[in-house]
Amino acid sequence: MPGPRQVRPVYAPALVAFIGGSGWSLSLSLGGDVSPIGWFPLGPREVYVPSYHVSRDYFKRVNVNNTVIQNTTITNVYNNYYSSGAINIDTIDYANRHREQAVTVVPRTVFENAHPVRSAAMRIDRQAISTGETLRIAPIAPSTRSVIGSGEVAKAQPTPEVFDRRVVARNPPPPAEPPFSQRENLLRKQPGRTLEPAVVETVQDSTSKRRKNIRVLEEPKDAVDIRASGSGPAGDSAQPQPLDRSVEPKRRPEPGKTRNDRQAVQQQEQQQAQERRKADSERRSTAGTAATQGRQ
Repeated sequence: MPGPRQVRPVYAPALVAFIGGSGWSLSLSLGGDVSPIGWFPLGPREVYVPSYHVSRDYFKRVNVNNTVIQNTTITNVYNNYYSSGAINIDTIDYANRHREQAVTVVPRTVFENAHPVRSAAMRIDRQAISTGETLRIAPIAPSTRSVIGSGEVAKAQPTPEVFDRRVVARNPPPPAEPPFSQRENLLRKQPGRTLEPAVVETVQDSTSKRRKNIRVLEEPKDAVDIRASGSGPAGDSAQPQPLDRSVEPKRRPEPGKTRNDRQAVQQQEQQQAQERRKADSERRSTAGTAATQGRQ
């Protein structure tokens, strides 16, 4: 069900809930020891519980703007599940939870290594679906293949000159994202959960290096906003102001012209434009009349 028409939708990944848990096994139906993971789409008026870190405002907007739902329901789910850090959401009654046609199940290795789902999807019955737990996250730690995909790794690389070229910047660039190998062990300690922002910053500080090819310009201490001060007429007491690049500079009016003078010039230009349009209209009308008489 689409959300309200009068509000802007909020971006979100696939709005689904997961089926899994340590005790869920499909070994009886598959003839082997397989650890699966499943998911199903949310139905109308069902609350989406993100698996990543969000604010309370985002939690509300991603639900209110993307479906038709009551604020009370959103608040209850936020307080009872998301804010408490709960993963199991079995007590929420989802419309597609026990529908075989709506549930997609694959082996965990397929999910982890970003393999195609269509060829690896499992056929399961209603009883097998009901034995799993309903989860708001997929408790699977990502691997390198989860990040780069299951295809072949690109071998072509830019030349060293591309990375070593000199760059002049006014503001220092943000630190480069640490390689996945630096975060993989941390992600395995909490499968399915994203890293806390403070942890990510720690990893960046330990791996980031100052790039020697980037020169950051420093703001001169005595910089002034010349556009705001201007030269001005004689006797003008305006003094140059310290330059603040965070605001739009103020432009001084043209010397020798008051506000009334500028308004008079604008009115005169508008009147001239109206007269030109009127003359063009009369000229076209006269030409049309002459053409009609000539045909007669």
